[in-house]
Amino acid sequence: MKKIILLLGFISLFMLQACTSAFQTMTEFNPVGRLDQSTIKGNIVSSVDDIAVYMKSSPEGFAVESELLHVEDGYAHKILGEIIINDHKPSNLTRYENAKQRTLQQLKQAAYDQGANAIIYCIVNVSNEPTWSEVIRARSIGLGTGWAVVVDEKYLN
Repeated sequence: MKKIILLLGFISLFMLQACTSAFQTMTEFNPVGRLDQSTIKGNIVSSVDDIAVYMKSSPEGFAVESELLHVEDGYAHKILGEIIINDHKPSNLTRYENAKQRTLQQLKQAAYDQGANAIIYCIVNVSNEPTWSEVIRARSIGLGTGWAVVVDEKYLN
C-alpha cells in the first residue's frame, strides 16, 4: 500500500511539474548583408530596455519593396538581420501566461545581443493569455518576429 501511495505521489509531482514548465523558446537570428560586425562596436544602447520597438512599422528611412527591406538613400541606418522567436514544445496553456510580454522581451534581448538599438516591423503573434488556437497558430508561424536594426539616433522617436 505504501508503494502505491508513494508511486501516486511521484506521478502527481511529475504531472504538476510538467504542467508548470517554463516558457521555453528558441531564438533564431538571420543576418543580412555583408557579414562584417566590425562596424558595430558593442552595444549602442545601455540596456535591453532601451531597445526601441516599432510594431508593424519603422522610423523614417526604411522601406519594403517586393518583400525586401532596405535603407533608403541618404539615411545612415543599418539592417543587422531578422529575429524569429519559436516554440516547438507542445504543452499546456499555463505555460503561455504573459506570452506576449515574454516574447517581446526575448525579441529585445536578441536585438540587444546583435548590437541593435531598435526592432522594426515587429509582430508578436500571441496575447498575454492566449487560447489554444492562438498558440497553435503562433507555433506554426513563430511567436514573434522583427528586424534588428541600428537606427540613426536623430530618427529614433
